Amino acid sequence: MGRLDGKVIVVTGGGRGFGRAYCLRFAAEGATVAIAEMDEETGKSTQAEIVANGGRAFAYPLDVRDEDSVTAMRDAVDRDLGGIDGLMNNAGILPPMALPDITKEFWDNVYNTNVWGSFITARAVSHSMRRRGGGAIVNIASSTFFNPSPGSAAYISSKGSVIALSRVLASGLAPYDIRVNFIYPGLTATPGVMEGRFTSDDYFDSRVHKQLIKRRSEIEDVVGAGVFLLSDESAFMTGQGIPVNGGIGMI
Repeated sequence: MGRLDGKVIVVTGGGRGFGRAYCLRFAAEGATVAIAEMDEETGKSTQAEIVANGGRAFAYPLDVRDEDSVTAMRDAVDRDLGGIDGLMNNAGILPPMALPDITKEFWDNVYNTNVWGSFITARAVSHSMRRRGGGAIVNIASSTFFNPSPGSAAYISSKGSVIALSRVLASGLAPYDIRVNFIYPGLTATPGVMEGRFTSDDYFDSRVHKQLIKRRSEIEDVVGAGVFLLSDESAFMTGQGIPVNGGIGMI
């Protein structure tokens, strides 16, 4: 018996990186997974992998910046799967830019994806959850909020907004038995990170020495917190954050 048996869970950005790992783990724990992904090819690839392993998964197109796209995804999942029990609000971007070079267009794109996208997806899905009698939403913040670097001003401040948003949503949705919590991972070796400016072993080493656990964070280190927060095991938790960062900042 899986920890998510019988639950329908939407994972935004479920085609790669953290999103793909969440989808695979949730399906292994018995959930029916709705893979909501902008890149149709990666979404279908994750779906095929789950099905090949005996799980249930369905892929849906989604642009979290667009309200019509979010509503259409929610309606399609309701129609196909009968409703939504959980949302992993995973979709986000981590584009670096030096402080003097940040433009309004750059800033708006980060916030539209990481903050606005998290909000409109949670808002849309909450209507489905209310009809089901409750549910659980998990947002993704970042440990960089507590250990900032100047090259990621838009990203880090957007993740601070996700923390605040999570707590506001937890308060507003509690009367409907909808819980809202968040995870703040440390720097993790996802494909997106490894393709960006963090590929240097020296950069990872500079973070590892600040951690209590002296190794690089891998995707699999983070997914268990998502299972816990979407399962009934966390039924008395809302508005809370779980740091999955090897104890960074403790020393």
